[in-house]
Amino acid sequence: MELEGKQYRMWAVKRLREQDQTIYYWGISPHKRYTECFVLKDGVLVDVEVTIDPQGTYWAMYRIKEDKINMIYPSKNLFDVCFPYGPEAEEKLERGKIVKCTVKEVN
Repeated sequence: MELEGKQYRMWAVKRLREQDQTIYYWGISPHKRYTECFVLKDGVLVDVEVTIDPQGTYWAMYRIKEDKINMIYPSKNLFDVCFPYGPEAEEKLERGKIVKCTVKEVN
């Protein structure tokens, strides 16, 4: 199954990480109402394109049966804590596949 290059249109909150002045995207989801919960005081709701890319800096779970991705986070540690037994358990049970992604804002 070839996943590299698959693209998904989603919503995200664009934020600035104060420690290193890096822009990152948070609360990434195809559901706008869900993503709006993450706006808070300094975030901006934006339309993004998420692409499965082994060179990407975001981590996600590709759901095999649903042909979609979810649990998209800008670091491996944040991604890992979403799974009580680790994301590798999802792969072992053939429920999903760990993938790396790029996230780009769409105007």
